[in-house]
Amino acid sequence: RRGELKHAPACSARRPESQENITKCVYLYREFSSEAIMILLPVTDFWESEKKVHSFIAALQLGLRERFKGSVDHLQVTLHDEPVPESGLRKKYLVIYDRIPGGTGYLKDLMRAERPIVEIFEKALEILKSCSCNNELHKDGCYRCLYAYRGSHYLDQTSRDCAIRLLSSIAERADRLEEVENLSGISINSLIESELEAAFIEALHGLDRAESRVLLEKQVVNGKPGYRLKAGRQSWYIEPQASLGETEGISMNSVADFLFIPARQTHGILPIAVFTDGYAYHHNRIGHDMAQRMAIARSGRYLTWSLTWKDVKNSLESQGDYFENFLSMSRRKNGSKYHGLLEGYGIKHLEAMNRKDSFSWLASFLEAPDAASWKRLAFVMALMNADFVPEGCHRGKDIREELLAMLPGIIAEPLEQGGSNEIFCGSYRFPEESSWLSHHVFVLKSALKGPDTKGIAPVVILDDRKEKRVEATGFEAVWNGYLRLFNLFQFLPGSVFSTTAWLDGHSVSSTSGPEALAAHHTKQPEEGPSAAILDELMELADRKIHDFISRAWNAGIIDMEPGFELADESGKVVAESELGMEEMKAVVLMEDDTESGEILASHGWKTISFEHAVSQPDKMIRKILQEHSE
Repeated sequence: RRGELKHAPACSARRPESQENITKCVYLYREFSSEAIMILLPVTDFWESEKKVHSFIAALQLGLRERFKGSVDHLQVTLHDEPVPESGLRKKYLVIYDRIPGGTGYLKDLMRAERPIVEIFEKALEILKSCSCNNELHKDGCYRCLYAYRGSHYLDQTSRDCAIRLLSSIAERADRLEEVENLSGISINSLIESELEAAFIEALHGLDRAESRVLLEKQVVNGKPGYRLKAGRQSWYIEPQASLGETEGISMNSVADFLFIPARQTHGILPIAVFTDGYAYHHNRIGHDMAQRMAIARSGRYLTWSLTWKDVKNSLESQGDYFENFLSMSRRKNGSKYHGLLEGYGIKHLEAMNRKDSFSWLASFLEAPDAASWKRLAFVMALMNADFVPEGCHRGKDIREELLAMLPGIIAEPLEQGGSNEIFCGSYRFPEESSWLSHHVFVLKSALKGPDTKGIAPVVILDDRKEKRVEATGFEAVWNGYLRLFNLFQFLPGSVFSTTAWLDGHSVSSTSGPEALAAHHTKQPEEGPSAAILDELMELADRKIHDFISRAWNAGIIDMEPGFELADESGKVVAESELGMEEMKAVVLMEDDTESGEILASHGWKTISFEHAVSQPDKMIRKILQEHSE
């Protein structure tokens, strides 16, 4: 400043060294040591995640106040997150910390044993359930329970019912707490999958548009909680977690996340098996997934639709250009012929489909399930890469022979018949330098007149080997685009989709017919019909676990042994279980058999409680398959 500051005679700051001039002491810390607890929350970035987080925080603060019977303002709560590898999601953590340096001992007291922290949730749950606002239908919380612990700008994201669901889930599992080395190593793949399924249902709710009324309501379907969807003039029953396999005429077992069943048995309208795939879980099993879906499509009894979490989330909030659009006319040799072909084949109304995502496709098809038009659209899209001059076939003969050798017994008529002058063909690779995806097409000249959708064979191979996935960014977008291609080309009976890693690990017999690509990767029974082996399993196993066995069988877990015994090197039985799955190295165990559980765990076996196998069979099966793939 310029010159000395002059104070008036009556100014209180005239004597700056006086203690009277000190109004507040402010201490600036770069850091200080205290106590903190980090809680991994059961949410990611999906539907209702904000509501879950703020409802949980309010319930936690309610429980803390009840536990310590007084003010706990010195205990602060903040959020922390970190990315989930190979996905666009983030793990969310709740951090409770003591703002008094050194800590007051409150948090240390909570973590001395399992019960104190559990009691916080139980006390909060008791208050929430007994609060009088439960009797008022229009209220989802009040200032007597949750609202007192959230600021006004968080109230719309604070839900009593949501908090009750979360705390009830914790209370139900309170006696099964396990000590782990750290939180960062905990897999949340199963959480991602379950949240994706919940988001899919919410996305269906969001299809309600002025020009096409969509109604989704809960209904029991095939003996389990499901839904009834009315889209346009078409109605569907939706069965969650539907097992598909030999009984349904499909050569490879799988469990669809949702099975859309036409409400009226109209000729030509097939059920649709919908799979919702999170990249974090599915990036290591892309070939297996595609083999299962090829088997469903080749059965002729079902359609199948693959949706990624970005497909689903994009319907709720724009995800930008999250998939490689392999149907863009700018990437097609014959892009200039697109509009003319659509008009010539009578499907001009589907012109914009090449720009839409897989969820939008599914929504359109649910409203108007015209498979004949979609077959023609797939035919036109496949033609966009073909050279209509046989001589300009880009090594067509060599490519054809290479594919016939690599995929014997599953290639359709255009590859197996006709000379080079009777077939048009073409190839496309993306990107040119690393070729993550190769797309070939072969079409009989005679098929162009109809069109004859049986006379064309698109062959799409994704290079999903680990070194290719990690060599550069962008593979997830290619995977999204690859699944989108299959959603369309499944309408062509000659389509072939597979992956490099799958083909490297699975030989395809030349005599195995069209289903060869769907050959199961797990061990199959060597003798006798599979139905007889399954019947024998059921006969030997406890009746209560029959449903688990049936669902596990349909999911591809074949080698099950009721009354499994683990023997040591001398042959002495050291542990027993209700059911063993040797290839998966997993067992179903009675909860009171802690001794066998400890021995099996020490030998690397995963244990599942009998109670969980009976009450949550699909969840336990997904867990087994997930841990085995990892």
